[in-house]
Amino acid sequence: MLKRNDAWTGRQNASPPVRPLLFSLLALICAGLVGCPLGFDVAENGGIGGTGISQGPITGFGSIFVNGVEWETDAADIRIDDVPSIPESLRLGMVVRVEGTIGADGLRGRAERVVFDDDVEGPIEDVPEETVPGVEKRFSVLGHTVIVVVDFTTFDGTASFAELEAEDMVEVSGLIDAEGRIHATRVEGHDAFDPGSSLAELKGDASAWVQGDTSAGVFAIGGVMIRYDADTDFVGLVRGDLVGAPYVEVEGVLESTREIHADRVELEDEGFEAAEGKAIELMGFVSDFISIEDFRVFGLPVDARTAEIDEDLLLADGVLVEIQGTLLGGVLIAEEIEAADDDDDHEARIRASASNLDYDARTLKILGVSVRTDAKTMLKDDLLHLPRFRFDEIVEGDWLDIKGREVEGMPSTVLASRIERRAPQADVELRGRVGFHDLMQQEIQILGIDLPPLDLSGGTLFFDGSGVEIDVSAFMAVLDGGSEIVVTARDRDAADKRSMGEIDELELETELSTGSDD
Repeated sequence: MLKRNDAWTGRQNASPPVRPLLFSLLALICAGLVGCPLGFDVAENGGIGGTGISQGPITGFGSIFVNGVEWETDAADIRIDDVPSIPESLRLGMVVRVEGTIGADGLRGRAERVVFDDDVEGPIEDVPEETVPGVEKRFSVLGHTVIVVVDFTTFDGTASFAELEAEDMVEVSGLIDAEGRIHATRVEGHDAFDPGSSLAELKGDASAWVQGDTSAGVFAIGGVMIRYDADTDFVGLVRGDLVGAPYVEVEGVLESTREIHADRVELEDEGFEAAEGKAIELMGFVSDFISIEDFRVFGLPVDARTAEIDEDLLLADGVLVEIQGTLLGGVLIAEEIEAADDDDDHEARIRASASNLDYDARTLKILGVSVRTDAKTMLKDDLLHLPRFRFDEIVEGDWLDIKGREVEGMPSTVLASRIERRAPQADVELRGRVGFHDLMQQEIQILGIDLPPLDLSGGTLFFDGSGVEIDVSAFMAVLDGGSEIVVTARDRDAADKRSMGEIDELELETELSTGSDD
């Protein structure tokens, strides 16, 4: 099982960052009751600023956006795979550890150090399995299962969701679950596998160690054989330190899909020892769950007895969470825990051309819907493939695919969790919760937007969630019989990509029973 604590990610929760309990607690500490041992200071405006660590995928640029915080990186020490680098080398979807000072608002920070280290690099061993058609694939790299999802994984280099093949060389960064599977946030493709030439990186427990009479030897990480010799560089340990299966990172040349000739073997630092007394933000899978005061995230012990926890969140092994707290005595004292995979964050989807761009406010309008962004909004460019795509690079008329959720109390407003710029498409689409509707009067409202009149003479087609065409009466019965119904409206071959000129299709999210066993 792959075991590490400094790599993680997850789908970005579109909710604005909330840190009231953490900062109110620190405010009391720093007010003079017991001094300020945690390294936090009272800002001029009365808020709390201080040192902290944030681990997560890069979701946007300007500086870099990680886990709901905009980090300034101009003066930061940037390390990519242990090599000094520059901020411009950071890419979307890289899972990074950011160390720095978080501002009093909890939304901005100044990074002192940004570290990226991929989880595995090597060849895809077998033909990827498409576990959910068009949405999810799984494959193995150096013995580790990698899961890629269209709306979750960023692809770069020669890699793409559609064209992943056996023996493709890939570099993977992502979030590791309790079973050791890597939920990839970034997959970068390289040249095809070439035995004796292609380079690999692998992390894990060094087991089954055997050393010969010379300085050469062999050990295993999972099912992968690692050979080393007198020229292999050992960092943080000597050859004899392999007793006890230490957790190491191996870099070397691939002799086969399951054998590496090591150039370098380095002892990995898995823990958060340097974070003692600091604020920590993590997104990861719950593991080793015993009770609310005894479970782990990234191998880090967590005590959530005093935490504010999402009302609908049930903590258990395998649950993906966002967690904020302070490390005390090697235990993360959680202040807030949120579900990191809330499906409501994707209840709205809009595909059309953008207008009314406000770069200062980072807002736009599309099909009449006002779209807001925050520090967790992921921006991706599939048109020009800009590696550091920013909101201010979107221009009027760009065709966008936007996912998000309605903003409570703000009609016809969506907070975007993901914005992708793509080549213009033939259709425009609006998906969201239905408001006022009277289909017999040809009227329907989605996301608070009044759509063009329906054509009940056959021009507007109605579908259930499985794509089966139904009649308008069955469609209307669903709308009239429930609440919070989600519907997609489409204008096929739209004349104007900035508006919905007519409603060619209405599709329910719900699959209807046909009443037949056939």
